[in-house]
Amino acid sequence: MRSVKPMARLLAASSVLALTSVQAGIVSASGAAMQIAAPGSAVANSSLESFTNAFVFGERQNVTLAQAAPVDATTTGLFDALSDLTPGSVAIGTVVSSYYLHADPVGASSTLYTYIGSITFDSDILGVAAQNADLLATNFLGAAGTTYPSAANVNGLDFSEGTDSFTISGDRRTLSFKLVAYAGSDALRVITEENAVPEPGALGLAFAAAGALALTRRRQVAQA
Repeated sequence: MRSVKPMARLLAASSVLALTSVQAGIVSASGAAMQIAAPGSAVANSSLESFTNAFVFGERQNVTLAQAAPVDATTTGLFDALSDLTPGSVAIGTVVSSYYLHADPVGASSTLYTYIGSITFDSDILGVAAQNADLLATNFLGAAGTTYPSAANVNGLDFSEGTDSFTISGDRRTLSFKLVAYAGSDALRVITEENAVPEPGALGLAFAAAGALALTRRRQVAQA
């Protein structure tokens, strides 16, 4: 009987891990993409710079939209020109998480720097804000304590001469990108759909943990 309490604790811990792993966010980042924690300062020009890495971080997680979120791409495929964009919005009431991708070379020069990489998420991509107007309009999904570029500091993709591009994979889980920047920064905001309902395996663990804890309490009461 002494093993009941440790077993209950183990099951409870396992169920928590299973429930939280359902919403792990970024599964992998490759190439120039480097995952970081949300910066506690600005991601405006000249504040988060690298010649080789485009930084990606989570913003608001598992939030229900109280207002629609305008985006520039809502379908799968390659977007390497303004004419490719499929503008739309993520509807009010949708449960989402948002992620910000930021590429900014060190200093200001006329040298072009290219950032190529990919980011895979554990939930479907609903839309991508790629132009300045929609980046600004979706800043309500920004990370708390992080300052974003203003309208005076344009950082959306311009797709000039096919330099900037991104792809939403067929399964909607991976964003691939090619960003070309020099004096300023390039940015994308990715909005993914979240599902608050745990997977069947997680539910099973949760019920098992609850049962074990209830049994432990009954035994404790009986012994008292």
